[in-house]
Amino acid sequence: MKKYLLILLMTVFLTSCKQEGPPVVVFLGSYFPSWIFYFIASIILVLLARILLIKISIDQLINYKPILYISLVAIFAFLFSLLFS
Repeated sequence: MKKYLLILLMTVFLTSCKQEGPPVVVFLGSYFPSWIFYFIASIILVLLARILLIKISIDQLINYKPILYISLVAIFAFLFSLLFS
């Protein structure tokens, strides 16, 4: 059973390795690296997450806020890169 699960996971993760051309986004006729848009989208998501954490009074309990929010930006950017590239 573990062998089949490993093969399934490998096929899922290795299918995203094929890429045709550089990872760019055409915006208003100019070519931009896609990571810029992923970074901007992840910052927006982190701001929304922070607003949600403030509303439910969890933000005041977090000790290392800069580390948390920078890590969330990186996690969201990497997830966008995996999902949309």
